Amino acid sequence: MYGSGHDAAAEKVIGEAADSITRGYPAGTAIRHARAGLDRARAGQATRERLAAAGIQVVTGQQRARLGWPRLYGDTAPHAEAGCLAALIGWSGEAEHVCTNPATHAVNVVSVRHLRGLRAYSVEHARQERKEHVRT
Repeated sequence: MYGSGHDAAAEKVIGEAADSITRGYPAGTAIRHARAGLDRARAGQATRERLAAAGIQVVTGQQRARLGWPRLYGDTAPHAEAGCLAALIGWSGEAEHVCTNPATHAVNVVSVRHLRGLRAYSVEHARQERKEHVRT
């Protein structure tokens, strides 16, 4: 019935499209969403294969959030060399790189908490200066 191109992702999106149509969605919309979902699923699978070939661990978004691993933007080579590079598959099917051991990069990585602390300090400092200016 499915032919040689059958895969689980295609079966899933066909089922979702059929469910959408029975719930009253226009068939064209349901099919468009199904196609987009299938494209994302296939992109995710291709990304997963590329990451496996490169020896990069694939993690979940829950793992990243639970362990506090920061996302990486830009050059990931230092993390690959240090052995702390991993990736999760994003909604679009593309890789979103993370560092699994940010402590080894403490000199180069500025934490969000540190930046928030600096902002809080500068806001408080400005407030104190205004108070002193009003007193004089």
